[in-house]
Amino acid sequence: MKTLREFIETEKAKQMTAQRGSADLDAVLKRLESEDFTLNEYDDVAVRQLIEKVTVESKDTITVQFKGGFELRKDLNGD
Repeated sequence: MKTLREFIETEKAKQMTAQRGSADLDAVLKRLESEDFTLNEYDDVAVRQLIEKVTVESKDTITVQFKGGFELRKDLNGD
């Protein structure tokens, strides 16, 4: 019974995390749909609302993690 309860609690926690990620992704998509992308300068507010973190993998590669869990890996050499 104890093992089953622990399993149920673990699954509930996973489901809550997935729901939060889904809600974050929905918020990002709404922001993208409403955003005017004709900006000519950096917008700190937009960046902070859309991007969770940027990781420098190497001198040639970065990974951008958007809120909601979507990740984009970018080669800085253009290849």
